[in-house]
Amino acid sequence: MRALLVLAACTAAAARKMQYELLETYESVADAAATVVVGKARFTVLTDSLVRMEYAQGAFEDRPTLAFVNRKTPVPKFTQTQANGTLTIATAALKLTYTPGTGNFATAQKLSVEPLGASTFTPWTYGQTSLSDAGNLRGTIRTLDTTGNITLACSEYETKHPDRHCESGLVSRTGWALVDETGVPCLEDDDWWTDDNGKLFQNADEEDLYLFAHSQRYRDAMKDFRLVGGAIPMLPRSSLGVWFTRWYDWSAQDAYHLVAEYEHHGFPLDVLILDMNWHKKNSWTGYTFDPNLWPQAKESLGRIKARGVTMAGNLHDDAGVSDWEEAFPAMCKAVGCDPAKKTITTDFTSKQYMFALEDVVLKPLEETAFDFFWIDWQQGENAHGTGQDGPRWKMNPTILTDKLRATDSIRRCRQQGDCTNKRGVTFARFGGLGNHRYQHGFSGDVADLTWANMAYQTYFSATAANVGYGYWSHDIVGPAHDPELTARWVQVGAFSGLMRSHDRGMSGGGCAGWGLDGNDCTVVNLAYLPWAWREVVREALLAREELLPYTYTGNRVAFETGVSFLHPMYYDFPEEAAAYPASMDGDLGQNPSTRQYMLGDDILVAPVTTSSGCATAGDEPCGLAAQDVWVPPGDWIEAHTGKVLTGPKTVHRHFHAEDVPLYVKAGAVIPTLPLQRMYGAPEPAAGGLVGVAARQYTDLVFTIYPGAASGSGVVYEDDAVSYDYLSGKYAWTTLNYTRTGDSVKVTIATAGAYAALPAQRRYTVRFVNSMPVAKTSAGSAWYDGAAVTAAVTVDGVAVASGASLDVAFEAGGAALAGAKGWMRKAELAKRALNEARANPNEASVAKDNALSQLASLPQLLTHAAAAGDAAGFGATAASVATNITAAIAQITPIATASHRSACVAKNGQDAVMPLRAAGYENGITAADAGACCDVCSKEAKCVAYVFDTTGSKMCYVLSVVGGIKAADNRILGTPKSFTRAQYALDLLLSATE
Repeated sequence: MRALLVLAACTAAAARKMQYELLETYESVADAAATVVVGKARFTVLTDSLVRMEYAQGAFEDRPTLAFVNRKTPVPKFTQTQANGTLTIATAALKLTYTPGTGNFATAQKLSVEPLGASTFTPWTYGQTSLSDAGNLRGTIRTLDTTGNITLACSEYETKHPDRHCESGLVSRTGWALVDETGVPCLEDDDWWTDDNGKLFQNADEEDLYLFAHSQRYRDAMKDFRLVGGAIPMLPRSSLGVWFTRWYDWSAQDAYHLVAEYEHHGFPLDVLILDMNWHKKNSWTGYTFDPNLWPQAKESLGRIKARGVTMAGNLHDDAGVSDWEEAFPAMCKAVGCDPAKKTITTDFTSKQYMFALEDVVLKPLEETAFDFFWIDWQQGENAHGTGQDGPRWKMNPTILTDKLRATDSIRRCRQQGDCTNKRGVTFARFGGLGNHRYQHGFSGDVADLTWANMAYQTYFSATAANVGYGYWSHDIVGPAHDPELTARWVQVGAFSGLMRSHDRGMSGGGCAGWGLDGNDCTVVNLAYLPWAWREVVREALLAREELLPYTYTGNRVAFETGVSFLHPMYYDFPEEAAAYPASMDGDLGQNPSTRQYMLGDDILVAPVTTSSGCATAGDEPCGLAAQDVWVPPGDWIEAHTGKVLTGPKTVHRHFHAEDVPLYVKAGAVIPTLPLQRMYGAPEPAAGGLVGVAARQYTDLVFTIYPGAASGSGVVYEDDAVSYDYLSGKYAWTTLNYTRTGDSVKVTIATAGAYAALPAQRRYTVRFVNSMPVAKTSAGSAWYDGAAVTAAVTVDGVAVASGASLDVAFEAGGAALAGAKGWMRKAELAKRALNEARANPNEASVAKDNALSQLASLPQLLTHAAAAGDAAGFGATAASVATNITAAIAQITPIATASHRSACVAKNGQDAVMPLRAAGYENGITAADAGACCDVCSKEAKCVAYVFDTTGSKMCYVLSVVGGIKAADNRILGTPKSFTRAQYALDLLLSATE
């Protein structure tokens, strides 16, 4: 029966391979053994859980499309039977039933798919779509330009806003997702989409549907999409570092200064992009350097690139190539135009024009200046001949230019023999399903700089994983008047797919000014933040750079599996209701279910997206942000405190400005780079912080988190820039560990090789919440008291040989979980009180100062570990809990007394100065005000202000020296000592949550 059905097929298509895509194995014609034909219907069993359903009046469609480039999949086991006019196809996961009608699928008596075996998806019947499926987990859209927290429900955009290119998710809580490829453009020779007359090659099927029926096996759904839709590429490793972009008339000197400024402030920098101002200003479209700014562009950019910085340039491909462009004569010759012509008009239907644009105009820029291009297309999503497929606009300028520029280097090599072997990438908006093969993503101009919009971006980025588009980059701008929001936005970016700080030109135009009046007219440069916030930002950027071995390994995993490095929590916890959005259309990013996401397999990110509410936030942090965190099942270590949390549960936490809530799976091994000096650690590798991502790993750190008897971690490596990874030129370094009592056995081994793989390197293995090392079979042991982490460093390890360590720890098993957070919060609280001279007993050595002692414990832990004093270490560790209790008891009266006041004096310059009267260090009551003013009597005027703990402000004129006017009787903000005491208390209390 099956043979008869196959012989009834309308086509006998020859093999059709994609020519210029990443993998040469993409073949659009399915194996004949996977197809079943009944009359004018064809069903292709692509995997156990993925079927294609076509209805055609003539030949079935076998050409590739933008979304589906490979149908030659391994044929899964399935059966097919036909009885009483009904076809049944069964795999291990589903059963398809089809009873033909009088015409296409809409007339069929039955077309349905139901679960088999372990599958649990809701049965699908013809007519149901992902647009109408309430359980669909959504995908992504073209851009966030000028939008707020909008829904990702494609039913809102399908007909009203096709330029959104909205794609529903390939995963759903109902367990199935439907992709409709009816009428979409197909690709033929040169992977091109039109004939010689500019008419699109349209899908010949009357209906063409793909059903993903994976139940809640979301990872399997994305794996199958990778199989048929193509792989997520390996990005150049520099892309996973730190970016900076600016809309500004940059000159070469400006660019040099920016690099030096980042270096001076200790900021990493890996990618620098010139916005559209780099080219001549005749038009928004331009391909020639502005000679006033870049008289020697190749030489100038070469100096920056020599530092390991990747360079890119902004393009607007709208107005064609004009005669003021340097490349105009060559372009005119390539397309055969009249040399007297002023402009060669853009034509996206012309293969001749587009290939000439890439090879004649852009290739010289790639050779002399730019590593990739930022396609800032905003001129219409059905422009210049695109949009021919009707209201859906599946072929549009965004995906067309994305595809071309991401595959140019492959095409030139295979078509012309011009092989640079350089990875092709692009930086642009999203053009529809299939755009996952051409990344990075640019989400457009953020509408408003608000906490809500920042929070929404966390949901938006994670949800895009449902169509494989896991590397969104957002404009991290930050308003001048709110450094807290700026810092939190950088932290979100630092632990996202891409991290890009952007100045979109707010310093000019109608709001030009110096940014001193609370508006947003300012130059956006992280180096210009107030010092305390600059340090918060620096720590976040350094943390991102240190995490490169983990993030780049995550890119390789995405390439192999189709699961984006940044993805929603429900991929890992599909049975947990709290892992799913509480609402699909509202409050997006504003709660744990839509704010949190997974970064790889081992790190849960719960970014802070709410303000501390501190009214005086400015030069430095002065309050804590309160936020709920959902902890998934199992044990998780809160990275910034060392506390162990067991889920599933929701916890209410308070976070300091420097806290980035990362929760690491118990027993995980996280690989990093050692860019910061730690207590007792060897010096980090030389080279500075500019261009770190481009360097090979000569120094690797593996951090082992507690909570498992054994575990492993891996690091993927290649040359970071070429396509050699496709031909096996890469390496995997694996750390395995096994715990036995107070000992751990560690092995590090590298498999594979490539030309740039270091022959030797230094390894450091860190053990979180650990007692000090008593003995190690190799290397040198040290202890980081602030991090409550033991470590062993082994220098000069031959990478090919690997390393083996037997590490024994001091006995005692002190309770160390959470101590890191207690001591750090004490250090911050001490700093806040010291700066107001309000630290209890700070002036007396005879009285206990629990806060200072607690803040100093990291030094004692480090010293005891280095001295081999296990008993002293244990006693010091045990004192952490005692000291935090005592510190809270000492600070509470300062922060919560019934009346506290500050004695302030007004000098001749009308400046308010806090004073401390002898005997009144902790403030004064109204009755004491006279004595306070006696101390102030040398000033021209003296005014004392008294505040109560409810926040009410009471102003008293208590003494008149030299006369005082009614205008002087004014209310000031909460006194500094009162504010800082409460802040310090909040810090300590947050450590005990």
